[in-house]
Amino acid sequence: MISLTSLLYMRLIPIFSILCYHIIISSSEEEGRSHDGTIEGELDCNMRKLFMEMAQQNIPWRHDTKDVFDALELDSRCPDEVYAHHMHSAIIDSSNTKLEKEEEEEEEHTYLVYVDPKDGNDKHNSGNYTHPYSTIHRALYDTRHKIPTTKHNTKKSIILKSGIHFLNETITLTSPLDNHLTIRGMDEGTWISGGIAINSQTTHWEQSKTNEHVWVANLSSIVNDDTSITGLFTTNPHERMTLARYPNANVEEWDAPKRYIPSFTIKSPIVHYEDPKNVSQYEWIFPNFTTVPEFYSIDLRQSNNPSGHVKNDSSMDEYNIYGTGHGGSCASVWGDEPSYWCSNISAGGWAEVDQYAAKAGRPNIPVGITIYNTLLVERFSKWNETKARGAILHVQHTQGWAIHMFNISHIITSTPDELTIHFDKGGSQGGRNWQCLDDNHRLSDCNGENKILHSGAWYVEGIYDELDKEGEFYYDKDKKLLYFYPNSTSCEGEEFTSLARKSKSTNCIPDLIATNLKTLIKFDGTKEPVKGVTLQNLGFREAGKTYMEQWSAPSGGDWALYRGGAVHLEGTENVTISDCHFRRLDGNAVMISGYNRYAHITKSEFSWIGDGAMATWGDTKEYDATEGNQPRYSIIENNIISNIGLYQKQSSAWGQNKAMASTIRKNVMFNVPRTAINFNDHLGGGNSIEGNVIFSTCRESGDHGAINSWDRMPFLVDNRDGPSFTPLPTHTSRNLIMANYNSAQGFDNDDGSSWFYTHDNVFYSTKGFKMDYGGHSSRFENNLVYGDECYGTGDFLNKDLADTFQGNICIIDETNTSKAIIFGHLFQCGFMVPRSNRYYSTSGTGKFFCGSKELFTLQEMQHKGFELGSTIGITPDSHTIISWARKILHQPQHSWGYHKGHPKKQKKKITIVVWLIVIVLLVGSLTKLLLLFSVRDSLQLIWERLCQCASFSVSKASSDSTREPLLSQNIFETTITNSTSGLPSSPLTVT
Repeated sequence: MISLTSLLYMRLIPIFSILCYHIIISSSEEEGRSHDGTIEGELDCNMRKLFMEMAQQNIPWRHDTKDVFDALELDSRCPDEVYAHHMHSAIIDSSNTKLEKEEEEEEEHTYLVYVDPKDGNDKHNSGNYTHPYSTIHRALYDTRHKIPTTKHNTKKSIILKSGIHFLNETITLTSPLDNHLTIRGMDEGTWISGGIAINSQTTHWEQSKTNEHVWVANLSSIVNDDTSITGLFTTNPHERMTLARYPNANVEEWDAPKRYIPSFTIKSPIVHYEDPKNVSQYEWIFPNFTTVPEFYSIDLRQSNNPSGHVKNDSSMDEYNIYGTGHGGSCASVWGDEPSYWCSNISAGGWAEVDQYAAKAGRPNIPVGITIYNTLLVERFSKWNETKARGAILHVQHTQGWAIHMFNISHIITSTPDELTIHFDKGGSQGGRNWQCLDDNHRLSDCNGENKILHSGAWYVEGIYDELDKEGEFYYDKDKKLLYFYPNSTSCEGEEFTSLARKSKSTNCIPDLIATNLKTLIKFDGTKEPVKGVTLQNLGFREAGKTYMEQWSAPSGGDWALYRGGAVHLEGTENVTISDCHFRRLDGNAVMISGYNRYAHITKSEFSWIGDGAMATWGDTKEYDATEGNQPRYSIIENNIISNIGLYQKQSSAWGQNKAMASTIRKNVMFNVPRTAINFNDHLGGGNSIEGNVIFSTCRESGDHGAINSWDRMPFLVDNRDGPSFTPLPTHTSRNLIMANYNSAQGFDNDDGSSWFYTHDNVFYSTKGFKMDYGGHSSRFENNLVYGDECYGTGDFLNKDLADTFQGNICIIDETNTSKAIIFGHLFQCGFMVPRSNRYYSTSGTGKFFCGSKELFTLQEMQHKGFELGSTIGITPDSHTIISWARKILHQPQHSWGYHKGHPKKQKKKITIVVWLIVIVLLVGSLTKLLLLFSVRDSLQLIWERLCQCASFSVSKASSDSTREPLLSQNIFETTITNSTSGLPSSPLTVT
C-alpha cells in the first residue's frame, strides 16, 4: 500500500506541473498559424507578431496601436489574430498620474500663463487660469517682459487649453528671453495650426455657374495678397483635401491605381494607360548650355594639404578629396549652395552622369515637356492657360530616387498633335541629375548626341479645369477665390440645390482650414543658443508645402533637402519635444539646423507628413567641422513615425546631414516611401541606432535599404582627442527590421560607407551585409539574416582596412525563388574574409561567389582561407528561428505577448496556477488516507496510463524549453555556446 500511494503522490506532481507549464505558455505566447499552413507562413506570422510585440514595448505611452497591427497585415498573415484594444492601460495610467503630479509640483515654482483659443481675451484678461489670453504671442509677451531681466533662467510655462490655436505669424523663440520656457498643452485636444480658419457659418459659399458640383467662396476678408493656399483640410475630422490634379488621386492612398502618368519616351512608345488604342509619346526638354560651375577641391592625400591632416584610407581616390561646385549652370537649379554633385570629382554609383553634366555646363534637369499625338494633348489643350500658370508638375527621377517638382509658366499648343508645357523654376528637390537613354534604349549619361532625358512617372496639380472629383480644391490667388468640390452627400439633393439657387449660398460646406505658414515655431539661437525649452503635449497641423522653395544637397549623399520645418531648431541647447503629435503637415515636421546640442525628441507621433519627419543639417567651413556648428548628441527615442513623404518620396523618418553622435533608439517606423533612417554622410560618426522596429520601407522607390548610408565627402572633426578625418564607429544593434516592399538590405551601406558596426540585429526578409565603392572598416557581426543573400561586397574595397563578416546566422528564404542557393558574393575575392558564420537552406547546400563569376562550395572557400569555422545546415523550424531572434534582441523566450494583456494580469494567472499546485499536494496527502488496498489493482492500471502521459509531457516540455539555437533535426551538428552573446557558436563539424 505504501508503495502505491507513494507512486500516486509522485506521479501527481509531474502531471500537474506539466499542466501548469502548458497553462503558462499558452497564456503567454501562442504560436501563430498561417493561412497556407506552411513552415514559411508560420515563420512569417510569428515574426510579424514579434514585430508587433516589440513595437508596443517601444511606445508604451500610446493607447492604440491598431495602425501598426494593420501595417503588419496580421489579420491576413495570421488567421487567428484579431486586434484587441488593450494597450498597457495600467502602465499608461500610472505614468500619466506621475506626470500630472510632477507638473503640479513644478507649477508651484513656475511662472504660468494660460491661453484659451475659444474663451480667451488678449485685451481684457490677465492670462491666469480663469482669465486666459487668446493667443500664444500675447502669452509670450508676459513670459518675456513680466519677469525681471535678472531672472531669465526662471522657469516659466505657457499652458494651452484645448482647441486649435491658429497662428497668423511664426512663433520665434530667442535667447535669453525664452530660455527655460515650457509650452504645454493641457490635453490631447490641444493643437497649433499654421492655417487660416474658413468657418462654414461665416463664409459665403456660392454654387459654381459652370459646375454644379463645385462651390466658390471669396476669401478677401481673411487672406492678403501674399497668401498662397496650397493645402486645404477639414477641421474635424482632420482630413487632407487634394489640390485639383490629373490623374485623380489622393496622396494618402500611396498604392492607388492610375495615380501617375506612366513613364514614356519618344523612341519607345507605350500604350496609354487609359486608352489601349492610343499611343502616348512625349519628350523632356533639355536646358541650354550655360557656364560651367566654379569647381573647388582639396586633395587630402597630400601631406601639405591645408587641413594639416592626411586622408588616404579609401580605395576610391575621389573620396580622399574634398570637392564642390557652385554657381554657373548649377545655380539655375540648386541655387547658390555649393554642391558635391556640381563638382568635377563626384564618384560612385552613376556619378559619371553628374560629373559630365557639371563639366558640360548643362544640368540634366528639364525645362519643359513636349507631348505628341496623344489624348493628353487633347486634354491639356482645353486647360485655361491663365489659370494653369503656377500649376506644379511632379515627376519621378529616372530611377525613382526622388520627386522633382516644376512650376508651369506657360503652355503652347503648336498643332492638334503637339503641345509643350514650359517650366520657369523647380527641379532642385532631388540632389542629383537625371539620366538619359541612348540609341539602344539603355540608361546612360547625357554626354554626346542622340541622348534623351528619361524620367519616371508623373502627374500635374493646381489645374482649375481638373477640378472634377470630390475632395478637390483650387485657389485663384489673384481673385482670392476658393473653389471646392465637397463630398457628394454634403451639397446635393433638392433641398440644397433649391436653397443655393434662391439664396446663392449654402452652409453645407464643412469647416475648413487653408494652409498659410510653413514654419509654426522657430528657435532662433544664431546669436546666442536658446536653452532648456520644452514643447510638450502639443499637436502641430496645417503647415504649408515647401517643395517649390529652394532645395539643396547638404553633403555627398544623393538627397536634397529644404532647410526648414514646422518646428525649426537653429542654435539650441537641451531643447525637448515630448508627447507631441505632428499630423498632416505638408513639409518637414522637425528640422534641426546648424549648432544644436542635446535635442531630445521623445514619445511623439509623426503621421501623414508631406516630406520628412525629422532631419538635421549642420554647417562646416568646406571640409572643416571642428567649430562644431552641427547638431550633436541628439536623442530620438520612443517615437512612432508612419505615412510620411506624401509629396517628396526622398524623405525619411530620420535624415542625418552633417551631424554626429545621434542616438536613435526604440522608435517604431513604417509606411515610408524610401529609407526610414538616412545618413547622407558620416561626419564625425559616433551614432547609435538601437532597439528600433522598422518595416514597410521603400514602398514607392528602390535601390535602398530600410536604413541607408553614404560617406563620399570627408570632414575634419574633433572627435578623436584632436581633429581627424576618421569618424567614430556608428553602432547599429538590437533592431528588428523587415525589408519588405522594395527595400534590399536591412542596412544599405552605400558608396564610401566606413566605420559602421552592425551587430546583434534581426533582419527579416532582407539581404545581409552590403559594401561597395571605397567603403571600409565596417563590421557585420552576430546578426540573424533571413532573406535571399547573406552578403554582397562590390568593387573598390580597401584590402588593408577590410570589413568584417563573422558570427552571423543566415537563412536563405527559398519561398519565391527557383535559383541556385547563393549565400554570398565577394566580388573582390580576398578583400573581406568571412568566418565563423552559420548558413542554412532547405537542402543544407549552397555556394559562394568569389570573384565576379566563379562559384565555390563551402569546402572550396575554406580551402582558399575564407569562411573558416563556418557551416551549412538544414533550415530549422520556425520555433527555433524565433527563439534565436528573441535571444539576439534580448526579448524573453516566452513573452506575455502583444495581444494577451498586461504582465500584471499574467502574474495573477501564475498565482492561480501556484494555488492549484498547492491543492494538488493536499489532494495527494488525502489520497494516502483514502486509498484502500482492495482497489490497488484498478488504481495501478490507471496510474500506469497516467505515467505514460506524464512521461510524454515531460519529454515534450523538456524538448521545448531547451529548443534554443540547437538544431533538434540535424543530428550531424555539434554546437558550443558563445559565452558573450548566449548564442551558439558555429558547429564544429558538418556532414
